[in-house]
Amino acid sequence: MNAETISKLVNEERAVGLRYNPLLSRSAQAKADNMVCQGFFEHSYPNGSRFSADIDNSGYRYSYAGENLAIAYESEEELVDAWMKSEPHMRNILDNRFSEYGIGIAEKPNGTVLVAMHFAEPALPPAVPVVSTCIFILSMFMLIVLKSRHGRP
Repeated sequence: MNAETISKLVNEERAVGLRYNPLLSRSAQAKADNMVCQGFFEHSYPNGSRFSADIDNSGYRYSYAGENLAIAYESEEELVDAWMKSEPHMRNILDNRFSEYGIGIAEKPNGTVLVAMHFAEPALPPAVPVVSTCIFILSMFMLIVLKSRHGRP
């Protein structure tokens, strides 16, 4: 199973392609590895925490996130085809609110391959209030004017 091939096939389904994000790949890999190590295959962990905990732990800050999981597919084409035939998985793939992705792949001791794909939209940085910016610019202007009146460069 190859992450690049999966991402290529997923992007072929979308109007606008997703961008690779290494933090989302870290979170998706953590999810795939944890499913193998802990012996589960669900969006939520056995302790009740959700997939978004992996994204949070990776350091990625998002405004919106989703997850697709797959198990025991023989090829990337078969996997993406199955996702496109499943309403919730297809929604994640086609959702234009997502702009970035990461993929994790892990193998069970018996050879069964698990895939986790995380989709997200990065959080916007906090906006600087316009009033604060205007006050700062005005203060700097006044400082320059005062210095020039007193003969200082």
